[in-house]
Amino acid sequence: MGQPRQRPKIRRRPHRTKRSGTSWTDRQTRSLLPRNCIKAPPLMPMKEQNFPGGVYQNLKNIMVIPTTLFVLIMLSAFPAVFATQARPFKGDISGNSIALSQTSNSITATVYLTHLGNSHLIGTTTVTGQSECGGFVGTEKDTITSPNGDGIRLSGHGVSCPTSPTVFQDNVTFTVTGGTGRFSTASGSGTIHTTIVITSLTTATFTATITGTISY
Repeated sequence: MGQPRQRPKIRRRPHRTKRSGTSWTDRQTRSLLPRNCIKAPPLMPMKEQNFPGGVYQNLKNIMVIPTTLFVLIMLSAFPAVFATQARPFKGDISGNSIALSQTSNSITATVYLTHLGNSHLIGTTTVTGQSECGGFVGTEKDTITSPNGDGIRLSGHGVSCPTSPTVFQDNVTFTVTGGTGRFSTASGSGTIHTTIVITSLTTATFTATITGTISY
């Protein structure tokens, strides 16, 4: 018998590793896609920013900035809504008057007013003429100061009519002309109704109610 026939040796190609850049997940995903499907390139990892917080902090900033801009736009578009809102303004006044001359008087009073609380009033009244009711017409300027120093200024004109030889009813229309502290830009208007009792040739007492609106 002859020698057994030897099989030819088969050369095996060396194993080639796949190029780097694709993960195991990408290879598995691509194997599930049909061969004729257009394959999208793999998503590149997001680069973190060079500051504390990285990508997460950057996304937070992206959301916060538009919100802040929206608030600023709203506030700048409607400043008058917050600055000119009229509020009720009322209270009671009780005080004394001293004649400085035949046409002017100095007044001091204790006041309780909304927005100011228990306050102090100083002012002057000036007679400018006679009224049709047998009394006087005149002007008045007052400063009302709250305990913390914030105050308002009033300017008005009115008519005083006698109801007896020593009693007068006084009606004044006033405007708020600013003030101090949180009332520095205050405005408003209203009326003051006053009952005046003459106690001597140069002195008098009075009580009053004030009603109006104020913005600040």
